[in-house]
This record gives sequence, structure tokens and C-alpha cells, in this order.
Amino acid sequence: MIIRTLKEEDYILLQRHLSQTAFVQPYDASYTVPLTVDGSLYHLRLQLGKGFKAAALQAVKICRSSEQEYTLITGGQILSALLELYLYQNIRKKKDVS
Repeated sequence: MIIRTLKEEDYILLQRHLSQTAFVQPYDASYTVPLTVDGSLYHLRLQLGKGFKAAALQAVKICRSSEQEYTLITGGQILSALLELYLYQNIRKKKDVS
């Protein structure tokens, strides 16, 4: 699990974005968001916490070869990079444009 503390404005934008675009299972406190990196599809699970914190719980890399393969990512630099990339693409970049 990777935890990031966001600025209040970024946290509010993230909340809004997740409520509009993320997959949510009933009775689940986390959100699943799709993320494409260099042609590879990832499903990133995020959870929002108190104090403007966002946690990346895990990610699943989906390889679409002849047989679908799944790779679970639960920590480390890859999960941290996926979280930062998601925040940049969907929160910070859009904030800079507007």
C-alpha cells in the first residue's frame, strides 16, 4: 500500500473524479480505476482517507496476449509510480489546464 497526502484542492478534485468515473463494488470502501501505460492496462485500487490522504491499495496488470494474464502489484516503486501517474493525468494536469 502506498499513501500520499494531497493538497485540499487536489483531494476534492480526486473525490469528484472518482465518484464520476471509478468502478465501485457495493459495501466496498475502495475505488477501481483503469489506467493504460505503454499499451498495458492496469486496474488501480484507490481508497480515500482522513487528512486528505489517498492510498493505492494494489494494482492488477492485465496482459492481453493469446491468453489473458494477470499480475498483482501490491507495493513498491511500480505501485507508487502508477498512483503518481494517475494523479497527474486526472487531477494535476486537468487543474493546470483550467
